[in-house]
Amino acid sequence: MRGIILTILALSLSIGLMAQTLSCHDVQFTPNTNGDSNYKDQTITVQGIVTAVKPGTGFFIGDEGGGEWSGLYVFHGNTSNSVAVGDDVVLTGLLVEYYSMTELTQISSYTILSSNNAVPITPLSTSQLPFGAATSEAYEGVMVRFNDVQIKSTIDGYGQFKVADSSGVQAMIDDFFFAQQASQIVVGQWWYQIQGIVDYHSAAGYKVSPRSPEDMIKTDDITNSQIRIGSAPDATIGQIYTLDIYTTKLNAS
Repeated sequence: MRGIILTILALSLSIGLMAQTLSCHDVQFTPNTNGDSNYKDQTITVQGIVTAVKPGTGFFIGDEGGGEWSGLYVFHGNTSNSVAVGDDVVLTGLLVEYYSMTELTQISSYTILSSNNAVPITPLSTSQLPFGAATSEAYEGVMVRFNDVQIKSTIDGYGQFKVADSSGVQAMIDDFFFAQQASQIVVGQWWYQIQGIVDYHSAAGYKVSPRSPEDMIKTDDITNSQIRIGSAPDATIGQIYTLDIYTTKLNAS
């Protein structure tokens, strides 16, 4: 009888976890010194906004407010081909620790609740994300932004280079989404903005991976701005539409 009761309790707990929709913070925040999620090896349901996509491989999601513990990697090729940056999604899958990187995998279902949502971005100093420090665990999977950073090293054989802001603490930039042009990365140069997703590798530590060249702005002037205009579905000639316009920050001059 005791065995039957324990089995029923285990099933109830499993069903409860699948029914509960968690945030990325719920999944990532952990008191465990090894960084493992409390939901390791459990089937869970998570909601978040898609912050980056690597087609055929996986994508990242983030909580609307950003901040510590607010990002999560979803390793599932098929689903990565069906979502886009800005989608608000609910996913059910298995939560695993892959070489200490928290991942949601084996996606059994997903729903896109809405699209074209603002991507949550967390501004950081490089001192908050030193590539070799365990304290950087809180930003794993988070979309972050550095401003006013200096190039500290050339690109190595793994597509990585280091930057630091006025704190002097170095953070690592990586090429998970696209390959940087070595000729553009010059030691000593200052860049206005570098942003991307915080990835983790057991050998190299925590790294920021820009999603495209547009995530790296050398100088804050009009020649380096990007402007995107929203689309109007089923537009007809002569009909008036209100369109969203997105631009990067420009100097007042």
